[in-house]
Amino acid sequence: MLSHRAEHGYFCCYGRAFVREHGCSQGFADRLKRCRGTLHLRAQPSQSPFTDMTGADFSVGQSGHVWFLSGTFCLNMNGMPCTFSNPAAVTRDVTMPTGKALFFPVLNSEADNVDFATGKQDLGFTPDQLRSQITPFMDDVVTRGFLTTSIDGVALQNLASYRFASPVFSYTLPDNNIEGVPAQTVAPAVADGYYLMLAPLSTGQHQIHFTGGSPLLNFSLDVTYNITVTPGGGG
Repeated sequence: MLSHRAEHGYFCCYGRAFVREHGCSQGFADRLKRCRGTLHLRAQPSQSPFTDMTGADFSVGQSGHVWFLSGTFCLNMNGMPCTFSNPAAVTRDVTMPTGKALFFPVLNSEADNVDFATGKQDLGFTPDQLRSQITPFMDDVVTRGFLTTSIDGVALQNLASYRFASPVFSYTLPDNNIEGVPAQTVAPAVADGYYLMLAPLSTGQHQIHFTGGSPLLNFSLDVTYNITVTPGGGG
């Protein structure tokens, strides 16, 4: 994740057929994105999915029938700054129960009026102006950059068709938050990106690998989840 904050993302790898047959509507997508945002932004920095470099905190805050995967901040195993040609890379080894769908962004971006220098929402951009800041980055991903996702070594196709631009939304930051600013409700905010949702994985070992990058943003990521799915998903 990065400001005018890019991070990996996904929506409905079930595809358009799933949307038609199971009602994966824009409203449903909005709710998933809000739930994911709550999990990621309300977590304490020491347990944030963005900064988890091993997967040790994967289950923190996860519940219900949909669990969430995360991208990463601009961190590299070699300690070098991440760029388009030197991705923010992480491998996470995680365990989860059966019966859980997975929602994640391959790559996305968010914009709001929080000024990290002051900790206040004093940048003064309208929702349309905020959207204009991130749309070119997400356009660039498919015109000059790249998107890839594989599940157990099988590459998914047509990832550009899973782009989703959010409506205007708000989110709440608690004390000691990942953005390092005072507790507050942030509004307006907008997001744009490429989102996937995976049907529950079978019991056993799986690997999800996704990458994405934008030359315009000068950012890329390379994320691997090695997942052990255990019996007994429950509710």
